[in-house]
Amino acid sequence: KRVYVCLVACKEGFVSHCRPLISLDACHLKGVVADQLLVAMGIDGNDGMYPIAYAVAEAKNKETWTWFLENLIGDIGSVRDHGWCFISDQQKGLLPALATVVPDAYNRFCVRHLFANFKKNHQGKELKDLMWGAAKSLTVATFEIYMKQMEIVSKEACDELRGRSLL
Repeated sequence: KRVYVCLVACKEGFVSHCRPLISLDACHLKGVVADQLLVAMGIDGNDGMYPIAYAVAEAKNKETWTWFLENLIGDIGSVRDHGWCFISDQQKGLLPALATVVPDAYNRFCVRHLFANFKKNHQGKELKDLMWGAAKSLTVATFEIYMKQMEIVSKEACDELRGRSLL
Protein backbone atom coordinates (compact mmCIF):
# COMPACT_ATOMS: atom_id res chain seq x y z
CA LYS A 1 0.00 0.00 0.00
CA ARG A 2 2.83 2.45 0.92
CA VAL A 3 6.60 2.60 0.98
CA TYR A 4 8.82 4.98 2.97
CA VAL A 5 12.54 5.49 2.30
CA CYS A 6 15.07 7.37 4.42
CA LEU A 7 18.65 6.39 3.65
CA VAL A 8 21.00 6.37 6.65
CA ALA A 9 23.58 8.57 4.92
CA CYS A 10 20.92 11.17 4.03
CA LYS A 11 19.46 11.11 7.54
CA GLU A 12 22.82 11.45 9.28
CA GLY A 13 24.05 14.11 6.86
CA PHE A 14 20.89 16.15 7.34
CA VAL A 15 20.89 15.94 11.13
CA SER A 16 24.62 16.71 11.38
CA HIS A 17 25.21 19.33 8.71
CA CYS A 18 22.02 20.93 7.38
CA ARG A 19 19.83 23.75 8.54
CA PRO A 20 16.84 22.76 10.68
CA LEU A 21 14.44 23.57 7.82
CA ILE A 22 12.42 20.77 6.22
CA SER A 23 10.46 21.35 3.03
CA LEU A 24 7.50 19.02 2.49
CA ASP A 25 5.88 18.48 -0.88
CA ALA A 26 4.05 15.92 -2.96
CA CYS A 27 3.36 15.20 -6.60
CA HIS A 28 1.36 12.77 -8.67
CA LEU A 29 3.11 9.74 -10.11
CA LYS A 30 2.05 8.80 -13.61
CA GLY A 31 2.30 5.46 -15.31
CA VAL A 32 1.82 2.01 -13.82
CA VAL A 33 1.75 3.38 -10.25
CA ALA A 34 -0.77 6.23 -10.09
CA ASP A 35 -0.01 7.18 -6.48
CA GLN A 36 1.56 10.18 -4.75
CA LEU A 37 5.24 10.85 -4.12
CA LEU A 38 5.73 12.54 -0.73
CA VAL A 39 9.13 14.15 -0.09
CA ALA A 40 11.07 15.83 2.71
CA MET A 41 13.98 18.01 1.60
CA GLY A 42 16.53 20.00 3.57
CA ILE A 43 18.94 22.81 2.71
CA ASP A 44 22.66 22.16 2.93
CA GLY A 45 25.46 24.61 3.73
CA ASN A 46 25.71 25.66 0.06
CA ASP A 47 21.98 26.51 -0.16
CA GLY A 48 21.43 23.35 -2.17
CA MET A 49 18.55 20.92 -1.87
CA TYR A 50 19.30 17.96 0.37
CA PRO A 51 17.10 14.84 0.20
CA ILE A 52 15.99 13.52 3.58
CA ALA A 53 13.22 11.03 2.88
CA TYR A 54 10.52 10.12 0.39
CA ALA A 55 7.52 7.86 0.22
CA VAL A 56 4.97 6.55 -2.21
CA ALA A 57 1.42 6.57 -0.86
CA GLU A 58 -2.06 6.22 -2.25
CA ALA A 59 -3.21 9.82 -1.65
CA LYS A 60 -2.36 13.24 -0.26
CA ASN A 61 -4.49 13.40 2.86
CA LYS A 62 -4.15 13.69 6.63
CA GLU A 63 -3.71 9.94 7.09
CA THR A 64 -0.82 9.58 4.61
CA TRP A 65 0.90 12.80 5.72
CA THR A 66 0.60 11.70 9.35
CA TRP A 67 2.14 8.33 8.49
CA PHE A 68 4.96 10.02 6.54
CA LEU A 69 5.70 12.56 9.29
CA GLU A 70 5.69 9.91 12.02
CA ASN A 71 8.27 7.91 10.05
CA LEU A 72 10.32 11.03 9.32
CA ILE A 73 10.40 12.21 12.94
CA GLY A 74 11.23 8.65 14.02
CA ASP A 75 14.29 8.84 11.76
CA ILE A 76 15.57 12.39 12.28
CA GLY A 77 14.58 13.00 15.90
CA SER A 78 12.13 15.21 17.71
CA VAL A 79 11.36 18.86 17.16
CA ARG A 80 12.20 19.49 20.80
CA ASP A 81 15.75 18.17 20.31
CA HIS A 82 16.45 19.77 16.93
CA GLY A 83 14.09 22.73 16.47
CA TRP A 84 12.79 21.62 13.07
CA CYS A 85 10.84 24.17 11.04
CA PHE A 86 8.59 22.87 8.27
CA ILE A 87 7.82 24.71 5.04
CA SER A 88 5.06 23.61 2.70
CA ASP A 89 2.52 24.73 0.15
CA GLN A 90 -0.55 23.81 2.19
CA GLN A 91 -0.98 20.35 0.64
CA LYS A 92 -4.25 18.55 1.31
CA GLY A 93 -4.19 17.14 4.82
CA LEU A 94 -0.66 18.35 5.58
CA LEU A 95 -1.51 21.11 8.06
CA PRO A 96 -3.69 18.86 10.25
CA ALA A 97 -1.00 16.15 10.09
CA LEU A 98 1.69 18.60 11.19
CA ALA A 99 -0.55 19.75 14.05
CA THR A 100 -0.99 16.12 15.12
CA VAL A 101 2.57 14.80 14.75
CA VAL A 102 4.70 17.89 15.49
CA PRO A 103 2.43 20.41 17.24
CA ASP A 104 5.40 22.26 18.74
CA ALA A 105 7.16 22.77 15.38
CA TYR A 106 7.26 26.01 13.44
CA ASN A 107 5.40 25.81 10.14
CA ARG A 108 5.83 28.25 7.28
CA PHE A 109 4.48 28.44 3.75
CA CYS A 110 6.28 28.54 0.42
CA VAL A 111 6.30 32.13 -0.86
CA ARG A 112 5.92 31.04 -4.48
CA HIS A 113 2.65 29.32 -3.61
CA LEU A 114 1.51 32.19 -1.39
CA PHE A 115 2.15 34.57 -4.27
CA ALA A 116 0.20 32.38 -6.71
CA ASN A 117 -2.85 32.74 -4.47
CA PHE A 118 -2.13 36.40 -3.62
CA LYS A 119 -2.01 37.55 -7.25
CA LYS A 120 -5.48 36.13 -7.98
CA ASN A 121 -6.97 38.97 -5.94
CA HIS A 122 -4.19 41.56 -5.99
CA GLN A 123 -2.81 42.48 -9.40
CA GLY A 124 0.03 44.76 -10.37
CA LYS A 125 3.79 44.92 -10.40
CA GLU A 126 3.93 47.26 -7.39
CA LEU A 127 2.13 44.79 -5.09
CA LYS A 128 4.18 41.92 -6.50
CA ASP A 129 7.45 43.75 -5.80
CA LEU A 130 6.32 44.72 -2.31
CA MET A 131 5.32 41.16 -1.46
CA TRP A 132 8.59 39.69 -2.69
CA GLY A 133 10.54 42.46 -0.96
CA ALA A 134 8.84 41.60 2.32
CA ALA A 135 9.47 37.89 1.76
CA LYS A 136 13.18 38.44 1.11
CA SER A 137 13.65 40.79 4.07
CA LEU A 138 16.44 39.80 6.41
CA THR A 139 15.17 41.80 9.39
CA VAL A 140 11.78 42.44 10.96
CA ALA A 141 12.32 46.18 10.48
CA THR A 142 12.83 45.79 6.72
CA PHE A 143 9.83 43.47 6.50
CA GLU A 144 7.67 46.07 8.25
CA ILE A 145 8.83 48.80 5.85
CA TYR A 146 7.61 46.72 2.89
CA MET A 147 4.35 45.87 4.64
CA LYS A 148 3.64 49.52 5.49
CA GLN A 149 4.26 50.47 1.85
CA MET A 150 1.91 47.67 0.80
CA GLU A 151 -0.76 48.93 3.20
CA ILE A 152 -0.59 52.34 1.51
CA VAL A 153 -1.07 50.74 -1.92
CA SER A 154 -3.73 48.24 -0.82
CA LYS A 155 -4.89 47.68 2.75
CA GLU A 156 -6.78 44.55 1.65
CA ALA A 157 -3.62 43.02 0.14
CA CYS A 158 -1.62 43.82 3.27
CA ASP A 159 -4.30 42.35 5.56
CA GLU A 160 -4.52 39.19 3.45
CA LEU A 161 -0.78 38.71 3.51
CA ARG A 162 -0.70 39.19 7.26
CA GLY A 163 -3.45 36.61 7.58
CA ARG A 164 -6.16 39.07 8.55
CA SER A 165 -8.32 38.85 5.47
CA LEU A 166 -11.47 40.87 5.90
CA LEU A 167 -13.57 38.27 4.08
